[in-house]
Amino acid sequence: MKACEDRSNIAPFFLSRAHLSSMIKGENAEIDMHRAQAVGSKDWRVQRRFARYLIESDQSAEAIKYLKGAWAQHKDNYALGMDLVRQLVHAQQYQEAITVLDQLEVLPFEGASEGRQLHQQANTGAAIELMNKRDWKEAVKNLEKAKEWPERLGVGKPYDPDERLTDYLLAYCYQKLGDNQKRKAFYKKVWQYTEDKGDRISPNHLLGLLSHRSLGGEQNRSPITARMQEQGYAEAPDVRWIKAMFRQDESQLQLLLHQHPKRWRSMPIQLLEQAVRLVEAK
Repeated sequence: MKACEDRSNIAPFFLSRAHLSSMIKGENAEIDMHRAQAVGSKDWRVQRRFARYLIESDQSAEAIKYLKGAWAQHKDNYALGMDLVRQLVHAQQYQEAITVLDQLEVLPFEGASEGRQLHQQANTGAAIELMNKRDWKEAVKNLEKAKEWPERLGVGKPYDPDERLTDYLLAYCYQKLGDNQKRKAFYKKVWQYTEDKGDRISPNHLLGLLSHRSLGGEQNRSPITARMQEQGYAEAPDVRWIKAMFRQDESQLQLLLHQHPKRWRSMPIQLLEQAVRLVEAK
């Protein structure tokens, strides 16, 4: 393919050569990626691949700028829109992500859950930002929106969705708004869901334990705490993280981050940690 030099005017040729170059030590795929983009600048498939190249090259800000331009050309292409939203959420540009999401129409297909996940993450992230500004009423609006399941995002609402993160934050908002009845109701809802799902421990179980404590429960009598001590659970990464967050053990959290960086840097975990640190700092 090198023998062809740059005589091709077909974007897939440069994309293919860039892909092969990326697998060969000492070869640089950058030039071919830019050539592919120049030749196929209006092709949404080329645009998606070039944006992915920017992301993989740690050029997130450039990727967002590029995807905004690409999506402006193809407003009816939900794949490009989702790529843009994903990067906006990871960059914590939540309100912009919501603006794009509100314009998307995602075709339903098996496994089409990411649109709803991004909807929940963007609105929860926006709510946390508002809570940090002590704008409790607006935060409640975003949290209630985060719990919605818009049909246009391509997936229906399941029978028993896990709403613990939004409910935990709603409890705190209502506490700040002086509505003790709603505060208790949301904390009870979080705790009850955690108790019902005690055989499937996940990081969100932390919210159940914290809600139980906020309601005056004794931690050593919690069935979830007992379950986490059982053989096969106690040393599981999720259980270790829950314990470290509950005890505010920063050294253990740093150790877990070092051992499982991808897991603890994921957007769901980042939002969960931000929420807990915000509420428990009270």
